[in-house]
Amino acid sequence: MRNYIAGCFDLGYYCGSVPLSMVALVFVTTMFNYNIHFGALYAFGQELSKPSQYGKISSYLEIQNQATSIFSGAFAALLTGIVAGQKINIVGMNLEIPFNFQKWEMHQIFLLDGITYGISIFLVSLIRYKSPVERVIDTSPIIMRIKTGIAFLKKHPAIFSFGNYSYSIFVILMVQVFMLLPLYVKHHLEQGSDVYASAEVLYSAGAMMAGLFIRKIFRNRNTVFSVVVLLVVTSLIFYMVAFTKSVGIFYIFSFIIGITNAGARVLRTTYLFSHVSNDIIGRTNSVFNVINILLRSLLLLLFSLTWFHGDSNITWAYAICGTFTLVSAYLLMRNYNKL
Repeated sequence: MRNYIAGCFDLGYYCGSVPLSMVALVFVTTMFNYNIHFGALYAFGQELSKPSQYGKISSYLEIQNQATSIFSGAFAALLTGIVAGQKINIVGMNLEIPFNFQKWEMHQIFLLDGITYGISIFLVSLIRYKSPVERVIDTSPIIMRIKTGIAFLKKHPAIFSFGNYSYSIFVILMVQVFMLLPLYVKHHLEQGSDVYASAEVLYSAGAMMAGLFIRKIFRNRNTVFSVVVLLVVTSLIFYMVAFTKSVGIFYIFSFIIGITNAGARVLRTTYLFSHVSNDIIGRTNSVFNVINILLRSLLLLLFSLTWFHGDSNITWAYAICGTFTLVSAYLLMRNYNKL
């Protein structure tokens, strides 16, 4: 991916602009890297920490992820060019920009992006640690490693159920962000990009709140019950935005979905850390990720039908997503005793 970014930078300076195809290629490779990166990051977090620290590690990773998302989004807005006196609408508040910031070209932004990757590689290379458990390196072929993960989940069907059902909030969140959100804002709320941007800000704020407080909120409840509660809350807020037409409720929805998604991820990660050993967790997460991507693809395929893009029909997509998480909560409760 760094080579693609460098290529875009060179081509941009040579041609004066970056072709849309190259921008799309960087986006695709970034998403590919995203799916590999977070699986490896959580496995590394499990390896360098003790079981008593799993909950804290999950929370810290979530806080760091959301904080950097907010700062990077704000910085990206600066790089696109800010003019003194310009007004922006954030969560219904008109804020006046008191300074000028010269617009950067796309190839310059790619150069900065490439530099941040280089800095990250350098910082990661400085990490020195001693694993609290004995490390066993698996040198078997990839296909055998995949079979190992599948065999483990067949032996532990309750963990397989939890890993998939607790992932359902993330499934509909990705569908909502990449397809439903802009259509809902434009066709149903009949609002502009400021509402879209405000929703993103509120989501990140809610996710940070979850990283800080979710374990304290559910400290007297077991993980499975806590995830079920978050699934039900997610269903209710999806139904709320499906059957109302209010920007205020939409803002509340964005904040709460940030809490429920990040909260479920923290609790889910902590549970899997405690029930799946480090030498097998990468294999099991691969299985969960494949199923997650398949479900997302099916929902995206469904919602790409022309009917959902007309008038306010996109609200039915939100109702379907709410039903999806509600069914997941029901199925998770059916396995409650086993878990």
